[in-house]
Amino acid sequence: MDNTTPDTGNLKTSPETEECRQCRVILAAFVKSLQEKKKPFWRRHWLLLIVLALIAAGGFALAGAGSDALPDDPHVALLEIKGEIKDLSKQTAWLHRLRHADGIKGLLVRVDSPGGSAAVSEVFYEELLEFGKEKPVVVSMGSMAASGGLMISMAGERIFAGGGTVTGSIGVIMQSLHNEKLLDTLGIGYLLYTTGSDKAAGNPMRAPTDAEKEYLQKFMAEICDQFVGIVAERRHLDRKTVEAMATGAAFTGLQALQLGLIDEIGGFEKALGYLSEKTGVPADADIVKMPRQDSWKEQFTDALGSTLAGAVEKLTSRSAPSFRYQLY
Repeated sequence: MDNTTPDTGNLKTSPETEECRQCRVILAAFVKSLQEKKKPFWRRHWLLLIVLALIAAGGFALAGAGSDALPDDPHVALLEIKGEIKDLSKQTAWLHRLRHADGIKGLLVRVDSPGGSAAVSEVFYEELLEFGKEKPVVVSMGSMAASGGLMISMAGERIFAGGGTVTGSIGVIMQSLHNEKLLDTLGIGYLLYTTGSDKAAGNPMRAPTDAEKEYLQKFMAEICDQFVGIVAERRHLDRKTVEAMATGAAFTGLQALQLGLIDEIGGFEKALGYLSEKTGVPADADIVKMPRQDSWKEQFTDALGSTLAGAVEKLTSRSAPSFRYQLY
């Protein structure tokens, strides 16, 4: 009988031993996870909590900024006209809401604009006039309230401006590129068919004829005549006096006061104080402002799109001539 001890050095680990090892690894991991769970949740996930808190704070801020609920107790509202006047549909919708809100007792219009579209300026002026039949409208001019900005300001029952405010510029401007020489250089032909001699007046693909220049000049004179009439009526000035101003010249706030285009030299706070006395709403009460409902992405996209569209329109536009109440 062989009593020698067998050599176990080359024996392989049995499947059962391997399974035990795997079980021990799993068990150790489970025990470690239990030990981690003994720590408070905030200590294990503090970074996540900070991120969630910031997101929540931003959400509440945006919700507050975008709130469009109007107060029931007496307040005055602010409406701002900034930059080039092109599309005031949002301001118009806001104006309609303020007009029918019982808690809104008056409107302060802050104008900081060089003007813009003649049609848009005049339509919004008419909207403010309608508002003024029911509630007082006071205008505060910013650094600039010229041409179309001046026209909108005419709707105020009292107009304030700084001594250095740029205003005036009563007149109409139309500008158009004509690309006839450029097309000739590039060897590009251009055909035009119209049903009348004045239909293509202002076409950017060629220089205007003398007859077209005369036609457009008369057209602008009629639009300017409307501007003169509005200023004369609202500021109780003789029409001839306003016609003498209507050279397109700009005036400072001090000059505008002497000419009768504004009522008083003063800034935003002075205008607000006047409106407060007029309405009985304390000057230190919260001012109701138009909510900004667009996200920052939409605002950026709109601004970028508007800038690009404006540049393209000036260079390649085939649309009808654009008549503008605007400081050049």
